[in-house]
Amino acid sequence: MAKNIKMVLYGEPGVGKSTFAAGAPRPFFITTDGNYEYLEDFCGMRAEDHQQCFSWAEMKKAFARDFSNYDTIVVDLLEDSYLWADNEFCRDNKLLHISDLGYGKGYGILGNEFFIEYQKLLALPKNIILLMHGVTEVLKDRRGVEYSKYGPSKLLRDKLVTQLEGRVRFFVRAYAEASEGPDGRLQTKRYLSLSPDGHTEYGITRGLSSDAPHSIPLDWNAFVTTIDQYTLKAGQPERVVATIGVDALAMTLNAAHEATEALAKAVEGSAEPVPGVVVTPIVPNTLITADAPKPRRTRKPVAKAEPAAETAEPKSDIDDVDAIRKKLAAVLNDPNKAMFPTPKPSEIEEDVCENHEVPPFEGDEPAAPAVAAAQPAAEPAAPAMTQAEKLAAIRAKMAALKNK
Repeated sequence: MAKNIKMVLYGEPGVGKSTFAAGAPRPFFITTDGNYEYLEDFCGMRAEDHQQCFSWAEMKKAFARDFSNYDTIVVDLLEDSYLWADNEFCRDNKLLHISDLGYGKGYGILGNEFFIEYQKLLALPKNIILLMHGVTEVLKDRRGVEYSKYGPSKLLRDKLVTQLEGRVRFFVRAYAEASEGPDGRLQTKRYLSLSPDGHTEYGITRGLSSDAPHSIPLDWNAFVTTIDQYTLKAGQPERVVATIGVDALAMTLNAAHEATEALAKAVEGSAEPVPGVVVTPIVPNTLITADAPKPRRTRKPVAKAEPAAETAEPKSDIDDVDAIRKKLAAVLNDPNKAMFPTPKPSEIEEDVCENHEVPPFEGDEPAAPAVAAAQPAAEPAAPAMTQAEKLAAIRAKMAALKNK
């Protein structure tokens, strides 16, 4: 390890943050929670290698002491020191609450002093480990699905957390998972989230390749070994294998890539069968009948309208007179036959075809009503005339024609 490590480590109480820091080379603890005595039992720490503080003033004195005999400085806990600084600020300025100075004024003064003191500590040529408690929030995404987000304690203002994050190389989370061991008992394993994803975990790592593992054992030696292995070197191309902290997505992309290659081999006609890939050969000019949609039956094409017959030449008055004379002669011989002429066979067939309704073809949509030819409306039938009235009408018409 060539460079000193500056880091903030947060996690639930009892997860093993202090034990992790105790594994660093020659650590000195500045404690606020009084749990250092447990490290004497667990890790063999000495009583003279720590200083218990009970106020912000004592914390600042501890930061200024001589650390020449130590390689690592551990602050346990970071948020406690902020609470003490807040309490002393209100007491010295005779305030009930820091907000009594006005909107943002008290928080700004206290935050600046607090950050400057820790900035001085982080500037020392030592390994600096700042420990915090962690919290778990249950949030909802855009679809309304709940998920857990892990972050540092809310007792330290978000602005200060962001400022400290910009001064350290690692802002990571420690967590524990319980699993069943070979003997059937639950075993607790402790991990360090080396590559937080930023969505479900708050934090950042700097200078590591993107193929660095997401989680490693919560152990200082394992931490240093992993950093040395995955730290980017000058002039060395980055090994891009997966997005940081998204191992599941990387596995999915790799599986999709393998499936694509297998399918390509199968399409090219590889002799080796590819497991898990079933390729159906496509034979040219093959009739596909499985669930094929049936063609829709349509109506018969409408016959084209025949051109209209040529208009007959207009008859002269002499022709009309001849026709009336023939009709008059027919009436005199047989009035009933003349008034109701027998229709021709061709006319009967035409009438039957025109009035006969052809049933629609199965599946056809109802045809739109045909547009009738523009013809004058039929006049209502005149009342029946006697034989004498009919002769008188014919004679009157003949006289009118003669006068013309």
